[in-house]
Amino acid sequence: MSNIIVIAEVRGGSLKRPSLEAITAAQQLATASGGQVIAIACGNGIDAATSELAGTSKVIAIDGAGFANYSGDAWAKAIVEQVKANNGAAVLMAHTAMGKDLLPRVSGLLDTGIITDVVSVSCDDGTFGAQKPVFGGKATMTIRATKSPFCVTIRPNNFEAASGGGGEVAKVDAPSGDM
Repeated sequence: MSNIIVIAEVRGGSLKRPSLEAITAAQQLATASGGQVIAIACGNGIDAATSELAGTSKVIAIDGAGFANYSGDAWAKAIVEQVKANNGAAVLMAHTAMGKDLLPRVSGLLDTGIITDVVSVSCDDGTFGAQKPVFGGKATMTIRATKSPFCVTIRPNNFEAASGGGGEVAKVDAPSGDM
């Protein structure tokens, strides 16, 4: 099964709306690939934010005092562990300041590429693809994945925000020690 992972952005205990838009994009890929949408959120005291994650079959909350402040390297390591454990075929995140910093770290640890600022996603015959604007938005480029997992940042305001119920929340303790 091809599970589609969404890294949800939580800042100050609040879920950022572009994360719900990334879930909508993930739902499109999951429908086409036969997988499920799984959201991952990192932070400290993120219960309220994880309860807002709609349109997922499962939410993984990596929660702990060591994750109270954003650390790209520490968060990437914890997220990669969960992507591998949940058979992630694609990893999506909003194209925000955090997304532009965190997802390249995640894709590097997964030894795969990344497509940024994506405005549409697809899955044809098991191959993931995306479109992104080029030449100042005057044209779009279609890109097909050649490695797995497929990693993309989703341009905000190009997908509707996911709504409805969310999946079961599984709490995972944030790693301690050398992060």
